[in-house]
Amino acid sequence: MGYSYAVVQFIVEAHASLHPVFANEVFVVLRRAGCDDALPPADPHLAALTGRVPELRLETKTESSAPALQPVLPEPGAIFKFSALKPTEFAEAMDQFWLNG
Repeated sequence: MGYSYAVVQFIVEAHASLHPVFANEVFVVLRRAGCDDALPPADPHLAALTGRVPELRLETKTESSAPALQPVLPEPGAIFKFSALKPTEFAEAMDQFWLNG
């Protein structure tokens, strides 16, 4: 799965400056450095978070510069007549709506 440059940069910076204090199968809670209750790096719930960090660091170093920002709402669109849409059309319309902001 490809991540945007900003997401990759955030993950790398968060990993460098924050420490996990709680983790389960769904999420990881991070806290600022200097806490005594950080989870050990070998915690199995951290594998998904920490496993790709070295690879992501390489991605941030190979980027020559951050990509140009796109407008927040280039074409916000509109959804109407929900009852007239087929389920697949409705799902596609909602996806497009949320992609635009």
